[in-house]
Amino acid sequence: MIRVARLRSPPPATYHCAVVAARTYRAEAIVLKTNDFAEADRILVLFTRHFGKVRVVAKGIRRATSRMAGHAEPLTHATYQLAR
Repeated sequence: MIRVARLRSPPPATYHCAVVAARTYRAEAIVLKTNDFAEADRILVLFTRHFGKVRVVAKGIRRATSRMAGHAEPLTHATYQLAR
């Protein structure tokens, strides 16, 4: 799961963004920029249609056994689960 640094209000019902739980959202995004953070984390700058440009922290993504590492490369389009 990717932690969100800041999110705007939830999108209107007309958008195709799934609300998984009260504070969790699933949205398609493009990775614009990445910065290494701490020992195994990475800060991602995502662009989503619903929330705009969002900074998130991807926990544990730099570990050797992480299966999420390929989804955090710049210019990658994927569906992300975001938590406040």
